[in-house]
Amino acid sequence: MRGVDLGFRLAARAGVPPFYVMRVIDAVVARRRAGLFVADLSAGQPSTGAPAPVRAAAHAALDTDRIGYTSALGIPPLREAIARHYRDRVGLDVDPANVVVTTGSSGAFLYAFLAAFDAGDAVAMARPGYPAYRNMLTALGCECVNAGAGRMKMVLPVDFELRDIYRLAGERDLQLRRLNYRRDTLEDIFLKAMEV
Repeated sequence: MRGVDLGFRLAARAGVPPFYVMRVIDAVVARRRAGLFVADLSAGQPSTGAPAPVRAAAHAALDTDRIGYTSALGIPPLREAIARHYRDRVGLDVDPANVVVTTGSSGAFLYAFLAAFDAGDAVAMARPGYPAYRNMLTALGCECVNAGAGRMKMVLPVDFELRDIYRLAGERDLQLRRLNYRRDTLEDIFLKAMEV
């Protein structure tokens, strides 16, 4: 909307770099509209529709239940099922009270960033890394500090160069906080998928 007067001043935090994958998605939509074949591998989009049991359950819910807002943290039966999944499949005992259901990982990371960092904090991030998280942190007033990824195993960065992060923290007098996923779980899933 360059050159359009919106009638108000945009906040400085709106000046984050663009998330270029959205431009790729726009190009995919345009090519499909033009009747061209597209093998869409962008943005983790599923290549198939929802499974039949999921569609049937959604249809039944729409026919029988009043659809409205749920608990802000997610409905208890779903939170309990997620906790059970982690216990049964991952061996991790998670209290359902500590499970929060979001509409996707981006929403979850936004909540985590809001809880973990204040405006002005410097956050060490792996490079390469997911640009949307860098954009979120920038919009929240955080400074993103590049930390190179360590050795590569397949295509996953397995180790971060912790020496670099500690060096950066010492130079900048930073408090270290670690937000992490279960790397071993993700790596195991990835490596099992590669065996197929």
